This record gives sequence, structure tokens and C-alpha cells, in this order.
Amino acid sequence: MNIFQLLLGATLLSPLAQAEDVQKEVPEGTLRVWPQNIQWQDASANLPKGTKIAVLEGNPKQTGMFTLRLKTPKNMRLAVHQHPGPERVTIIEGEIFVGFGDTFNKEVGTKFTAGSFYLNPKNKNHYVFTKDNPAIVQITGMGPWQVIYPSE
Repeated sequence: MNIFQLLLGATLLSPLAQAEDVQKEVPEGTLRVWPQNIQWQDASANLPKGTKIAVLEGNPKQTGMFTLRLKTPKNMRLAVHQHPGPERVTIIEGEIFVGFGDTFNKEVGTKFTAGSFYLNPKNKNHYVFTKDNPAIVQITGMGPWQVIYPSE
């Protein structure tokens, strides 16, 4: 194997290699999103300050399937809340903690790290927090998606 083949192989297998859109003609309805193209925005005021959101698919405010990502700061605290439908969550980066119940308790929560997945059932009170590390999570569900706090 010469040096060119070695370098080419290392480049192709590198985790830093960027995905490319090499196939221009794809079936109608195909959706492809690359990390460098994700448009982050400040999340609405009902989510903790410093949280960013990027909608990848659909519209969480309308009826139908949606996929979004949330980027949370470290030491984030999302109070006890629930959703009208199941919430499917995949941890993309960092770590996040989830607890169930009517009272927020930072001492009680399951830790999920990058690559983990969990499902919050509909209409079940839960809370979410981060500690020393921020997190990026991907949420998929059926809209309209709502974060309903017990006082609402």
C-alpha cells in the first residue's frame, strides 16, 4: 500500500469527514440534513434561558410528525411538565437527566448520555436537567407539541 492509498483510506474513514450530497435525484419527500446546515434559534420563553432549537422536520406547532433538536446549556433546569403525546428523545451530545413525578428533585433522575434513547409517555409529569455538561437532544413526536406545566 502506498502513502496515497493510506491517506485516502484514512480520509474516507475519518469521523471528521463531512457528508456530501452525492445523489441529486431522490424520491419526492426525501429529507436529508447535515449538521453544518442546522439553523439554531433561541427557544421560546417557556423553555429554560439559553436553550436553542432547530426544527429538522415538520412543524411542532401543527398537526403531524415533527423532529426537532434542543441544545441546552449546562446546569439547565426544565420544571415539572408533560406533553399531550409521547415524546421520543435521542441524546446526540452531552448528558441529560430525566425524573418522573410531581416535584422536581435534582437528586432523582436517570442519566442519559450520547447515543441513549428514551420515551416519555403522554400526560405524565416529568422534569429534565443537566449538570456540568450541556446537551443536544433530538425529539420526535406528533404535533401539535406542547410543554404543559402543572399550573397551566
